Amino acid sequence: MANITRLTMFALITSLENDLRTLIQYFMDGINGTTINGKEIIPMGIYEKARKRFENCENNFDEYDGKSLLDYLDYQESVEILSRNANYLQTPYREIFNDKELIKRIVDITPIRNRIMHSRPLEYSDLEDLKNLCNYIFRIDKKHKSFSELWEVSSAIQKDPGVSLNYTLPEFEVVENSIQNNLPLPDFDDTGYIGRSDLVEQIVSLCKGSFPVISILGDGGIGKTALALKVAYKLVDDPSRPFDAVIWTSSKTTQLNLYELHEIDGAIRTSLEMFKSISDSLAYQADNPIKNILEYLSYFKILLVIDNLETIIDTNITNFLQQLPVGSKVLITSRIGLGRFEYPIFIQPLNIHDSVQLLRIYAKNRGLKLIYQENHATLSGYCRKMNSNPGYIKWFVAAVGAGKSPENILANPKIFLDFCMSNVYEYLSNDSRVVINTCLSSNRELNLAEIAYISKLEPEILSSSIQQLIATNMVIMNNHNGETLYGITEFARKFLLKAHPVLSSESRTYKSRINQMNSKNDCDNCIKNHYMRETIILRDEHDNAIASQLKQALKSTHLRDIDKANSIIENALVLSPGYFEVHRINAYIKSLQASSSEAEIEYKTAINLAPEQSHLYYHLGCFTQKELGNSKAALEYFRKAVELDPNAFDPNFEVARMLLFAGLYDEIIPIISKLRTTLLNSKQTMLIEYLLMQIEYRKADEHVLRGADNIQDAIMHLDNLLELNKRVPQLNRSRAMKTLLKKCSGIVNLLISYAASSNRKTEVGTVVRKWLELSGKDKAYQHAQVNRMLDNTSGFMLLDTDEELFFRTDWFLEEVPKRINTGDDFLVIIHIDGQQRRSARYIK
Repeated sequence: MANITRLTMFALITSLENDLRTLIQYFMDGINGTTINGKEIIPMGIYEKARKRFENCENNFDEYDGKSLLDYLDYQESVEILSRNANYLQTPYREIFNDKELIKRIVDITPIRNRIMHSRPLEYSDLEDLKNLCNYIFRIDKKHKSFSELWEVSSAIQKDPGVSLNYTLPEFEVVENSIQNNLPLPDFDDTGYIGRSDLVEQIVSLCKGSFPVISILGDGGIGKTALALKVAYKLVDDPSRPFDAVIWTSSKTTQLNLYELHEIDGAIRTSLEMFKSISDSLAYQADNPIKNILEYLSYFKILLVIDNLETIIDTNITNFLQQLPVGSKVLITSRIGLGRFEYPIFIQPLNIHDSVQLLRIYAKNRGLKLIYQENHATLSGYCRKMNSNPGYIKWFVAAVGAGKSPENILANPKIFLDFCMSNVYEYLSNDSRVVINTCLSSNRELNLAEIAYISKLEPEILSSSIQQLIATNMVIMNNHNGETLYGITEFARKFLLKAHPVLSSESRTYKSRINQMNSKNDCDNCIKNHYMRETIILRDEHDNAIASQLKQALKSTHLRDIDKANSIIENALVLSPGYFEVHRINAYIKSLQASSSEAEIEYKTAINLAPEQSHLYYHLGCFTQKELGNSKAALEYFRKAVELDPNAFDPNFEVARMLLFAGLYDEIIPIISKLRTTLLNSKQTMLIEYLLMQIEYRKADEHVLRGADNIQDAIMHLDNLLELNKRVPQLNRSRAMKTLLKKCSGIVNLLISYAASSNRKTEVGTVVRKWLELSGKDKAYQHAQVNRMLDNTSGFMLLDTDEELFFRTDWFLEEVPKRINTGDDFLVIIHIDGQQRRSARYIK
C-alpha cells in the first residue's frame, strides 16, 4: 500500500504530465499538418514509440476509444516536443518554454518521475526536489495558465495533505528490460532511502557474484528489509539482467505500534507456508513445493529474497539452501544468522549524520516542529540514545506526534526493545546465556580469555556459544590493538537489563571472578624487569586473564609438570592466538622439551605479532645462543632489542657478552659506559664487574699464550683482573667470579715459568701472591722439607704427612739460593694438574 508521500508525489507528477500533454494537444489543434516550415512537430522516432506503446496497451486496436496517441508520450518526450517548438507557441507559452532553466529542471526530475511511476524506492530528497520544481514553475507561470492543473493540485495539497489519499497508484509501468518481480513498495517512501550506499553496492555485487546465499543480519528496526528492497530493485533494473526473476517473500509475524506488538493476520509462520508462498509467486503449483521450487530455480536464474527468516528457521530451510542450484541465489534478512551456507553482512547503526537527517525529514513530513527545527546537537543526542536505529527513530517520531515528550519516550523504550529482540533470546542455548550474563556483569567488552576465565566455560563450548551470539546479532566483535573483543550490542543490553537481568547470586559470582582476574597481575609492565622470563607484558587490562594462565603454565614447568603446562598453553592459543606472550611462553616450554625447531617458530611468531616488543628479540637471542649455539645470530637479535630499548640493561649486557666471545673487547667498553649512566641495582653492578674481569682474563690469557715476550702485557691484564676482583666485597663475589679466579691458575703457572728466564720474577711474584690471597689459596700453604734432589733445578719435598711432592726451582715465588740442599724447609701449596698429578707449587 502506497503511503502519503508517494501519493503526494504521484499527484504532482501526474498533474504536471497532464499539463504538458494539454499544452501539446492545444498546440497541435492550432496547427494544420504535422510540420512547420518543413520541420516535424513530433519527430518520427517519438511518434513511432508512442504508437507502439498504444498498440501494446490496448487489448483491441479496432475498438480504440478515441484516445490520442499523445497520451502515450512519455515524460521526457513531452518536454522535448514543447521545447523543440517553443518559438511557435502563443504568448505566454513561448516565453515559458524558451526558459532553458525550466526545461533543464523538468528533465532533471525524470529519475524521480520514474521512481514514482515504476514503483521504485524513493530517495530522501525526491519530495523536496519535486516541490522546488513546482515552486520554480509557479514563479515563471505567474497566471497559472500553462500549468493550471499542477497549480490546482499543489494548492489543494497545501491546504489539506489528505487530498493525496484520493489518488490511487495505477499498475506500475513496466520498465523496458526490467526483470520480472513481485517486490513490494518500499516502506521508506516517507523519507526516501538514506545512507548505506556503499553497502547497497557491496550486496549487489555479492548477489551477482559466486556466493549462493547472502544474509543481511541485524537488530530489529536496523533497516535490513529496506536495504534488501533497495538491493532487489537495483538488480531488477540492472541492464545486465543478472537474474530472470526476483521473488520476494516475507515471514514477518509482528508489527509495532505505539503501545504494543501485535500479530499480523495471515502471516507466514512455518517454513512450509513460506515455500508454498514462493511456489504461488512462481505460479508453480505442486504437492511438494520445496522440490519443485528447486527444480524451477535450476531452470532459471532466480534471486529469492526471504525477509525476516528468523521466525521460521528449521531443517527445511537448511536442507533447501544446501540443495540450492548453481546460478540462482538467496538473499536473506534475519536477526539470527544460519551459521553456515551464508555470506553474512552485519548491519551496523546509521552514522550520526544520516540518522539525524532521517529524524529531521521524518519529523518534517509529519509537521513536528518540536523535532525538525531542533539544533543538530540535540538531535544527535536523541539519535545516540536510539543507537541510530532507523526503526527506533520512526517509532520515536510517531510517539512524539502522539503527544509524548522525547525524554519520556527515550527513558521507556521497552515496547520497541521487545520488538527488536523478539524471537532472539529464546533461541539461545544455556551456555550462550552464561556468556551473555558474563558480559553484562563485566559491563565492558571482553576477549575470549576473559570470558573463559569469568564464565568457566571450556574453549570449545565458549567458541560455539560466541558464534551463536554473533549469529543472533546480540554480540558484536571489535578489534582493539590487534585483539578481538566481544561486547553486547546496545539494543541487546537495554533489552536484557529490562527483560532478563542477571540474578544477584550469579552477578556476585561473576564480579568476584572479575576482581580475582584483575588482581592476579601486579602490573608486570610497571614494576618488574621486562626481560625476566616470568614477566608477562600486558598490552592492556584485557590480557589479565590470559596472563594468569601463562604464569600458571610457567609454574607447572618449574614443577616439571610439562603435560599440564602444555594443556594450559593449548587453551591459551585457542583463546588468545594473537597475543605475543602466549607464543613466547609456548616457545620456552617447547625448548624444555628439546623441540628446538618448534620453539624457534613460536618465538618468531611472537615477534611477527609484536615486532615493537624488545623483550621478544632478547628471549629469542638467549634461545638462539644457548639452544642453537649460533652466537652470530643471537648477537643480531640482542642488537635489535637494544635498538628498540636503548637503555635496557639485559639486552645491552647480552650484546657485550656476545662481543666478548667474539674477542671484540674495544666495542664492549662504550656499552659498559652507557649502562653505568643508568640506575643499576647491585646484581647488575656485579655483572658489569664480572664482565670487565672476563675481558682482563681473556686479554691476559691471550698474551701469556703468545710466549715470554708478552709477559709484561699478561702481567698487566692479570693485575687489572685482580684489582677488579679485590674491589668487590668478599660476600658479594659470585660463584662465577670465584671460578674465574681459579681459572687464572693456568695463566699464573705460565707466568711463573716465564719469569725465571725473563728477569720478571719480582713482578710475577707480586701478582701471584695477590692472586693467591684473593683466591684463598694462601691459606692452603703447608710445611715441606726437601727430601731429595734430582738435579740443581728439581727434586722432591716431603710434607708433614709424609706425602712426597715433585717441585721445580722456577716454581718458587721468590729468589732462591743458588743451591738447594736436602733438608731445606719451605712453604708450598699442593697443585693438581690436568692429569691429576700432585706437585708443590707457589713455593716460598
